[in-house]
Amino acid sequence: DGRLIYLQQTPSGGAIPQFEPPVMNWQSIDVGDYSSPQFFDLDSDQVPELVIGEKNGNINLYRSSGPLTGGSFSLVTDSLGKINVTNPMLSYFGFSIPWFFRETGGTTSLLVGSEEGKIWYYPAVPGDPHSRFIESDTLYQWLAPGRSDTLFGWNSAPSAASLTQHQAIDLITGNFSGGMNFVS
Repeated sequence: DGRLIYLQQTPSGGAIPQFEPPVMNWQSIDVGDYSSPQFFDLDSDQVPELVIGEKNGNINLYRSSGPLTGGSFSLVTDSLGKINVTNPMLSYFGFSIPWFFRETGGTTSLLVGSEEGKIWYYPAVPGDPHSRFIESDTLYQWLAPGRSDTLFGWNSAPSAASLTQHQAIDLITGNFSGGMNFVS
């Protein structure tokens, strides 16, 4: 329904993480339907922002007034980077699922999953949340030269990190059917 549920991890010392009871309707944030949140320090000030994808295909940005556990979040824009991943030839909705990450060298980039299964790639996103982020068509050339397919299954959900090699970024995507893709 677009509202957030917050779960704080508690120190457990074991292999299985433990969490405090969930906080329902956390901070009264509601972006509409199918919220897809990520905490990420977009402006590199050591305080994470909250970015949230949603059914309409856009991305919302909330900035914190203090530390994650004690601060409150307020809406900066509901059109971060002027992004909308909706394909009007397919649907009225985009179901955006953002994943910000830092590439080797510290550059901030963004992957956005979508209803149609396409992963949108925005390298070197600017620090100004009101500027237009520029999409790149080089997702596969960046990940694995020689491949060209950028469809990963309906309602694709990307994440990227260096998992297999210290200097390279790997991509894992989930999708509506429960499948996963791994590109290294």
